[in-house]
Amino acid sequence: FPVTIRFGNVLTREGARFPEKLSEYVSAIFSAKLLFGILAYAGVFLASYLLQYSSDLRMLIAISGLTMFFDNLQTAFYSAFRAKQNLIYEAVGNILAQCFTLVIGTISLVLQLATIKRDHRSLSC
Repeated sequence: FPVTIRFGNVLTREGARFPEKLSEYVSAIFSAKLLFGILAYAGVFLASYLLQYSSDLRMLIAISGLTMFFDNLQTAFYSAFRAKQNLIYEAVGNILAQCFTLVIGTISLVLQLATIKRDHRSLSC
């Protein structure tokens, strides 16, 4: 999902230069990421229907898309912490995000939400 457009770098730089405006920057960038992320997610999911992907593959797209979407949103907050030169929250957040990804992946595998049959037609475009 190309929705970052380097917002994080701008937020870190401008937040460090103007700490009093940091909350305004975070709000604006978070809103933009949220809007663009929803549009991109909907577009990718719609494309999977239009291209007639199998339901198994669409489930994988949905799970992967949600993971990438929330990962992208968290970068706005990490950039704000970097601007304040407080990296402990980013470190802990990255660990928690990886644990979240592990849990979602494990649940998906255990419940067989994301299994693709060995039928090559389900993977064709």
